Amino acid sequence: MINTIVKAYSETLAKDQQNTILKKALENAITLAIEDRVNNRSEHDLNTLGYSYMQTEELDKALEVFKVATILFPESANAYDSYGEALLAAGKKTEAIEMYKKSIELNSENEHAKEVLLELKQG
Repeated sequence: MINTIVKAYSETLAKDQQNTILKKALENAITLAIEDRVNNRSEHDLNTLGYSYMQTEELDKALEVFKVATILFPESANAYDSYGEALLAAGKKTEAIEMYKKSIELNSENEHAKEVLLELKQG
């Protein structure tokens, strides 16, 4: 809800002011995500938030959320898989490959990551 208000407000500002406001909102969201983790929030919550940003084509925000998820949940193959997906959507193929490899390293049965890596190697 707060993000919606901030985004709507930022659209009334000049571009440089808009970027400043949105950057601060993102920083606050990351801080809150970290605090939520401390208060036993789940990886699932971060994953859901990241994908919601992807759906609204806010890739920078999605990338930050997924990056935080890999920091907070370093043993989660899913966190790396999701981060890889966002990186790929952002055109960051090399970084995406690394995330998918890490995901497979953590879960050798991750078929999604294997399929994506195969497609990337072929293309």
